[in-house]
Amino acid sequence: MYLMWAAEYGWISIVGLALLCCFALRHWWRQVAVVRAGQAPSGLLLVAFTASVLSALVHAGVSAVFIAPGSMLVGVAILTVFWALMKPEPAQPTMAAYATQSRLPRMAGYALTVVFLVASTVWFGEVLRYRQAMADDLDYYQNEVSLGHLPRFWFHGYFPRHLSQMPPQK
Repeated sequence: MYLMWAAEYGWISIVGLALLCCFALRHWWRQVAVVRAGQAPSGLLLVAFTASVLSALVHAGVSAVFIAPGSMLVGVAILTVFWALMKPEPAQPTMAAYATQSRLPRMAGYALTVVFLVASTVWFGEVLRYRQAMADDLDYYQNEVSLGHLPRFWFHGYFPRHLSQMPPQK
């Protein structure tokens, strides 16, 4: 299923998903340490949701059940509860903590935001270019090739193609 997501949404989305999983795993491991130390009363609940989420993700990876929108909505609700269970309680910052905070993390955050916005703009431009090429190809493949509508990535939508495979220019 995750390879189907890569084909549908791109490898960048899979890398983003992997980074999110690594971030979640780090928080989960910290929460497990807190539960083992006896400082959290929700240990049994965390174990139950961990087992549930892990089995659901393995099942979804094998059966591709997360492709259906209804399953995605249920999965988002369950993952939200799981995320809330494993996130530690944040300590209340004081005003002195804000004053002594280094500017480096904040500047790195701004730089990351700018890089993300630029990359998103470039990506969106390529998506628009892809959409226009698909729209230009549609008439040719419906009227000239007469194979009907094939599934995505088979015939129509194979873009960018070599010029020898492109429809004739008008």
